[in-house]
Amino acid sequence: MALGVILVTLALGGCAALPGESANAGVSHDEAYDDIADAVRVASPEFAEVRIGEGAEGAETFLMVELDMIGDELPGAALDSAMLVLRESVPDSFDAVRVVAVSAADVELDLEEPLLQTGVDGQTMIDPGTASIPVDALRDMRILG
Repeated sequence: MALGVILVTLALGGCAALPGESANAGVSHDEAYDDIADAVRVASPEFAEVRIGEGAEGAETFLMVELDMIGDELPGAALDSAMLVLRESVPDSFDAVRVVAVSAADVELDLEEPLLQTGVDGQTMIDPGTASIPVDALRDMRILG
């Protein structure tokens, strides 16, 4: 899938500190992104793999999150769990988080309905399978349950 290539390219962008963080922090992009991916992955048994990268479009910087599912759907509860982890772990230097979910059959899943089941407001659907969520909206997320 092309997104995987983009994420790998973005993730291999170097081992400098995260934007806006001290270069002396001693944490590379790869290590920080691996930690975030691991935390999201363990948040729900529905995730087979989680990939993290970064990108920019115009003046907006974003953390790109690919959720690879064990099945052919994205349950709202699994997405909610991922959003809760991202709310706590996305670096402050990013403006948004972009999320895509891919089924076990390598099909991009529709995110609009599962996002409605989460406590996140303010997201923009780039296309049916890709959502852009402002970091401020993620931090203000209502906890449902």
